[in-house]
Amino acid sequence: MKTRVVCANLIEKEGKILLIQEAKKSCYGLWNFPAGKLDEGETIEQAALREGKEESGFNLKIEYFIGVYKHPADDSTDTMVEVNVFKSNIIDGELISPNDEIMDLRWFTADEIEKMLKDNQLRKPFILEAVKNYEEKQ
Repeated sequence: MKTRVVCANLIEKEGKILLIQEAKKSCYGLWNFPAGKLDEGETIEQAALREGKEESGFNLKIEYFIGVYKHPADDSTDTMVEVNVFKSNIIDGELISPNDEIMDLRWFTADEIEKMLKDNQLRKPFILEAVKNYEEKQ
């Protein structure tokens, strides 16, 4: 079985967490953390910061590692996705506008994210699990 490494950012501001609504065919309309695949030669921290900037517009600083979450890939039965989630803080920058890859960007409370899971609006259940793990550390 192959493994695909993904790096994600939990960005919290004023009690709300930033999620992006994806425009990719495989997960169209679903909400996710700003995240993406690890490129060759990158550390997971470098990938998280790069993807965070690309998908949010913010320059970020990693505060700490929340956890690793595994699930089968959407597009394959022989690939496992390993998502490394970091608590990341905004240094500067501005929220980007929707584009070809991102339909929308919004801030949500943990309760709203829990409802989104029940309504099948999250890309994967690990998003809520990571939010709960984050809240436990607060």
